[in-house]
Amino acid sequence: MDGGPRAQIVAHVARRPAPDAPARGFAGQICRFTPGRDTCDRPVTRLPLTALTAGPARAGAEPGGSVAVTGRFAVEESGPATDVRLTLDVPDGWTADGDGATVSELPAGEALSGDWTVRVPSDVRPGGYDLTVRAEYRAPDRQGSGVLRVERPVRVFVPEQGVT
Repeated sequence: MDGGPRAQIVAHVARRPAPDAPARGFAGQICRFTPGRDTCDRPVTRLPLTALTAGPARAGAEPGGSVAVTGRFAVEESGPATDVRLTLDVPDGWTADGDGATVSELPAGEALSGDWTVRVPSDVRPGGYDLTVRAEYRAPDRQGSGVLRVERPVRVFVPEQGVT
């Protein structure tokens, strides 16, 4: 060679009949070379199958009143989930009493719950407002996946004063 850059690949060719062709097809897979790699095959990793619920889905509240909100985050399959946080976001000027929940590891079949009492400002304008229950977690079997987020809204309707 001339000493210039070299391209290295790992190739895996398997003789298999193609689904729509006579028995003379083949399949090929090409991937980037890394030292020590002798195949393109990698194990399939799955993200944890999770479920987030938030309640109530809709609620009414008077100015100066309050709303009870619950959240539940569960790992149903392919767990665990790690660095799990369950939080509630409220509009500016609103307050939420109660702590979010955290756990370092949540195995499959387990759940994390949070309860909050949300206080509606007394000077709030009539209309609909969204509260957001959020779960953040990591998938330890999925390197480089970063923080995963799931959100569910709770819609709060504030009526005009004197209107029921």
